[in-house]
Amino acid sequence: MSGRQFVRSMVIVGLLWLGVEAQAQQYNLTTVTAGFPGQVLLDTVPRINNGGQVIGNFPGGSAGYVFTGGVLTQLPSGFLGLDINNHGAIAMFSEASGTSVISLPPYTTQTSMGNLPSCILADSAATGLNDSGAAVGIAEAPSTCPLPFFSFNGQMTAMGGTPPNAKWMAINNSNQVVGYELFPATSTAPAANRAVQLINGTLTDLDSANASAYDSEAMAINDAGQFIVNSNETLCTKRVGLKLITFPCRGAITYPLLYTRSTYTNMGGLGTAGGTASGINFWGDVVGTSQTTSGFVHGFLYSGGSMTDLNSHLASSGNGWTIEQAFDINDFGQIVALAANSNGASVVLLSPVSVAVPAITSLTLNPATVQGGIGIKGMSNGMVTLASAAPAGGVVVFLSSSSGVAHVPSMIRVSAGSTTANFAITTTSVVSSVNVKITAATASWSQTAILTVTSVGP
Repeated sequence: MSGRQFVRSMVIVGLLWLGVEAQAQQYNLTTVTAGFPGQVLLDTVPRINNGGQVIGNFPGGSAGYVFTGGVLTQLPSGFLGLDINNHGAIAMFSEASGTSVISLPPYTTQTSMGNLPSCILADSAATGLNDSGAAVGIAEAPSTCPLPFFSFNGQMTAMGGTPPNAKWMAINNSNQVVGYELFPATSTAPAANRAVQLINGTLTDLDSANASAYDSEAMAINDAGQFIVNSNETLCTKRVGLKLITFPCRGAITYPLLYTRSTYTNMGGLGTAGGTASGINFWGDVVGTSQTTSGFVHGFLYSGGSMTDLNSHLASSGNGWTIEQAFDINDFGQIVALAANSNGASVVLLSPVSVAVPAITSLTLNPATVQGGIGIKGMSNGMVTLASAAPAGGVVVFLSSSSGVAHVPSMIRVSAGSTTANFAITTTSVVSSVNVKITAATASWSQTAILTVTSVGP
């Protein structure tokens, strides 16, 4: 999913995927489809949602496919796969009309995303789709276009950026958008792509915080507001008259950056040649591609502040395979990637190997009684405690509330090596006291606690 949306309504019964925190996490490998995924339209690559569904295109962009529960199904004839959200809705491109559509299971009918009146009705390609069905992309046309667009309920509008080279790449469930724009040449620097972010209609040049960046592109954003940028960080100098000017310029190395609000972390690379990031999940785990110290191109996972080669964490099902590129990761740590063996290249699904999960020994609420909807007085802090330290990869704990009076996140993660994780509970106002049951559960263990929500009084 472009934007790596965090599903808030999904219930998983009897199945626990461990979060990813790379050091010892192992992955089972499942073949999705043979052949390189190709570069169709705006460099579309396979994407995965929280249900483990993979969307992509057959080699050469001949047709789109969806991979669900181990079954590969071709999309309707003439449609290419662009993105998939957590409800299984697919953004597709119609080769006949040159426009983007949304389709729901079983994908036999399609709904147009619309078109921009100022652009010709052709080549409107969606690049990101969120859980509400909102999409972003680029509408191609002469002169005044291409224009970046926002689409919802079949209505398409131009949104931010300056033609002809603004491109939106991803949208999250808060309608935050990231992408990149061609900034024109100045007297001191040549033209360059600059990563940009759009929040509530305000366009921000992300490289203002990264002054030495030259070509940079924001690729994906999660529901926590974190996003990834591939950035070329090189400085050049030239003489203008009697002055020597230093300015950003193209270099040989691109680095993946992880942005958290206005600060960023250079994720580095598997070797000294940097790399590129492609996908991010809710927890801030990032996947991408990097060159190793031996000169090979491998898929990577960045988690917990460190980068690891996915090839060092394949279970026996991955024997004989080399993970060459990692494209996307969902909130349960499943990764869609490109792998090669002696028979050629294939799109593959990497699923974390389940390990024994410590019991949940307690769920505590502090305070256990709050005033409904009254600022800080209406909030409580929950803490989940495990019987022993979480294994490599961490433990995902699902949370639920018995009443809409108290709101909890759908899930939290106990980090590897830790025994506890905290979460916030917010409440709404009530006319009389309500006892709300809060539940924390894994596939095998659960604990409950009671939060009393009181009225403010007369």
